[in-house]
Amino acid sequence: MVKIVNIKTRKENLHYPIYIGQGIIDILLNYVRKIQKNRKVVLVTDVAVGNLYPALVKKIPCDLVIILPSGEKIKSREIKAQIEDTLLERKYGRDTLLIVLGGGVVGDLTGFVAATYHRGIPFVQVPTTLLSMVDASIGGKTAVNTDYGKNLIGCFHQPEMVVADVDFMETLTEEEFLNGLAEIVKTACILDKKFFERLEKEHKTILKRENMLPIIKKTIELKKNIVNADSLEKRSRQILNFGHTLGHGIETASGNLIKHGFAVSMGIAAENYISSKLGILSEEDSKRTRILLENLHLPVKIPEELETEKILKAMMNDKKNFHHEIRTVLLSRIGKAYKENNIYSFPVKEGLIREIIDRCKK
Repeated sequence: MVKIVNIKTRKENLHYPIYIGQGIIDILLNYVRKIQKNRKVVLVTDVAVGNLYPALVKKIPCDLVIILPSGEKIKSREIKAQIEDTLLERKYGRDTLLIVLGGGVVGDLTGFVAATYHRGIPFVQVPTTLLSMVDASIGGKTAVNTDYGKNLIGCFHQPEMVVADVDFMETLTEEEFLNGLAEIVKTACILDKKFFERLEKEHKTILKRENMLPIIKKTIELKKNIVNADSLEKRSRQILNFGHTLGHGIETASGNLIKHGFAVSMGIAAENYISSKLGILSEEDSKRTRILLENLHLPVKIPEELETEKILKAMMNDKKNFHHEIRTVLLSRIGKAYKENNIYSFPVKEGLIREIIDRCKK
């Protein structure tokens, strides 16, 4: 039985559906067939997805297929320019629709192309990883990486539609599946205590990838509510970056060898310690969060060989920073991010960050 949830997400006057279900790829195919008379359709994917789903790539009605290499390295200004040049050479105009079939890397990159090509063209997200289903494909963040850090060059550009088919999870490696769980834990930590308790109770079932549809649906609904309230991340949407200030620092310092979700998991554990050290979060709630991460086979320790100075250098380029101060999202209790006077991220002294990084390496 096909299960579909149609969620409307708002940015100014823009509404678009997010479809979540099993065996729902026909929603995409029917949509493309309907609009193809008036638009040029370009499918963008990567080698890994193309090899896993060659029949689907052939089945999607389109005028052009762009297959990129796989991996975080393609999320760059150079690859973005190559995609744009390919479209320009073929004289694709503003009537072009980009379809993104892949994970968060391809989604962020292609979304950024859509945001800037001819000053903005539409695109559709078809996430194929758990991480991109619950996070990257929702909310319109697009970006590329630089040597200075992740996602520092980009903009907000909402998709026309998201089709999240959980059947794609069948081909995920164990590592890639676990990589997506960290964003689910993060969402529960900052927004919903009951959801957090559900993850605690069902962690063994989750590791077996059973009954994941309601877990994914709940995560997307929680994120959608935050995006609706603050689509451009001026205030409350900042809490979705819980675990990411340190997480992005760890990811960048590792040369992107540590996957995003695993780095965020380490970041959640570290920023929990910071919250406790500042007297905002109880040690009991901090411990429960670490236990949940460990029960879901997610890392909480920062590798000893990762240089603290490299992590700090990357953190200094975080987008939330003001006046050269490193700022993090803090947790006040399980299910609620800390806020004060409508402020959602807070400066943390470098000495405390060093202390916490060293603690997380032990």
